[in-house]
Amino acid sequence: MISIVASIPGRLRVRGDELRAPGSLQRLQHHLWELDDVIDVRVNSKAGSAVVRYDHQAAAGRSLELEILKVAEQVLGVSYAAPSPVKSAQRGKRGAGGSRKSRPARMVANRHAKQVMLGSLVVVLATGLFRYPGWRYWHTVTGWAFFAALAVHMYVYRRHLLR
Repeated sequence: MISIVASIPGRLRVRGDELRAPGSLQRLQHHLWELDDVIDVRVNSKAGSAVVRYDHQAAAGRSLELEILKVAEQVLGVSYAAPSPVKSAQRGKRGAGGSRKSRPARMVANRHAKQVMLGSLVVVLATGLFRYPGWRYWHTVTGWAFFAALAVHMYVYRRHLLR
């Protein structure tokens, strides 16, 4: 079975195990070149994929996707997975049932750590630069906040730091 794995206006990637055979992939490439509005076809037998670039202004992208899958079905004699009703630009960003995938907790913690580092760095620099009376406390507190956020960030990326 072949399916569309990536699609943006003007570019489409089709992948399937049937595309690993060099002879069938070359036949598919030849037939895809014959389609209207196709600009370029690149095939990769090792990856089992074909990338089709087309003029997205001249072609209605959705009908061209189906046309490419039908050509692949005729040439290779295999079935294809119909494109999902989710918009092409959103394909791959949604999990099962159409809900958005949640980020891992370590990535959420790292995002917050980077925000705290940026905010505290601004305060540390401002309080250290202007040196108004009574701001020493805020300079110290935000310096420690920066240090704590940096520790979280380094913990999340510890494997990359110690290579």
